[in-house]
Amino acid sequence: MLFLTGGSGFVGSRFIELYPERTQIVALERTNAVPFVEVKRLQGDLLDLDSLIRGTKGCLAIVHNGGSTPNRAYLEGHYDATIIGTKNLIDAAKQNGIKRFIFISSESVTQSKGPYAISKIKAEKDVRDSGLDWTIFRPKTIVGGEAKDLGRMLAFWSRSRWIPVIGDGSYLKQPVFVDDLCKAITASLENSQSYGQVVTVAGVEGVAFNEFVSRFAESLGNSDFRLIHLPINFVRPLAMLASLLNPKWGLNKERVDIITHSKTIEIDMFRKLLGAEPVGLKEMIQKTVAQWSKAHKNTSKNL
Repeated sequence: MLFLTGGSGFVGSRFIELYPERTQIVALERTNAVPFVEVKRLQGDLLDLDSLIRGTKGCLAIVHNGGSTPNRAYLEGHYDATIIGTKNLIDAAKQNGIKRFIFISSESVTQSKGPYAISKIKAEKDVRDSGLDWTIFRPKTIVGGEAKDLGRMLAFWSRSRWIPVIGDGSYLKQPVFVDDLCKAITASLENSQSYGQVVTVAGVEGVAFNEFVSRFAESLGNSDFRLIHLPINFVRPLAMLASLLNPKWGLNKERVDIITHSKTIEIDMFRKLLGAEPVGLKEMIQKTVAQWSKAHKNTSKNL
């Protein structure tokens, strides 16, 4: 049996969909949100150690994909679901004799000093010090048709004539397709070479943000658009104000810093786990647009 947190989210739900034996998954959920009937559900919370001990009993491995998202954390004012939740899950693993522990972190730990990145850094340290057979995945921008933040952008890019871009848009992105991340997580479960490893996760191609946006817009059927570049020093205070007015908007200073950070990374271990090259940018965009269009056919334009 495999214990999974974050099963109702973008990555977690796709992981379940692609996993070869769904009936062997126990998914933690706070509400009836995990969208697969074959999966065993545990009503509980990362902050409730007793529920985690009950839920992980009999499991052989844990995939920890849950925690505080930036939007939720800014709304609640804390990152307890990441920091305390990870400690609780490690304690539950030890009490039930579970050795295999996979933690889905974020590449933002290397590029941001904001509260979201700090929460992931603290959680990573606890995982490293746990004494378990751990693997930490650090994905960069994860792309797929069910990604909520990207989905909002796709809806906008599909129909807008004026598309705002923070800064000059020359900063590099190295997006990864969600299916590749999920396949690597599955492959790592029984791959001892990944024990004690931090796996950086990204696509094979670095692309300037201007091109990233433009290629998505064009794939969505929008050929009549213009990129409008907004100075970073203008956007940052607006983002701070937005995070105070409505954290659900997902715009805050840390998000601005993460978006505009320019860096490409090595993905050797990721390649080994996949056993192949990650999906290229062209195919990634085509698949993402197809998934998004199917789920949001009424909001897209000229697809």
